[in-house]
Amino acid sequence: MTEAFTFTPDADFVDRALDAELRESSAAVDRKLRTMLAALDDSLAGISDAREELRNLYAAPDTSETAEGIVPQAYDQDIATYLADAARNLRAAAAILRSHRQLTTPRP
Repeated sequence: MTEAFTFTPDADFVDRALDAELRESSAAVDRKLRTMLAALDDSLAGISDAREELRNLYAAPDTSETAEGIVPQAYDQDIATYLADAARNLRAAAAILRSHRQLTTPRP
């Protein structure tokens, strides 16, 4: 009867290799999460700028007419509502990403 060759890897080597692979994966995930958070922050800044421009537009004297005619007050409120909703949704998405980042950040 021929005995089969059995390979038993060094446990420390396997642990180090697995640890290195997990750290690389965690670092890649962390980079992607940081990129997504930066995009969300940029979007929030853009929404803030748009809301400020909208406030300035309607706070300026004699803004009841534009080149296209009279701007209804309800239209102004719809835009402001959509921008506020978008900002709220982006902040919620950023909070979720931050919590995922805390879970996936490599620990020393």
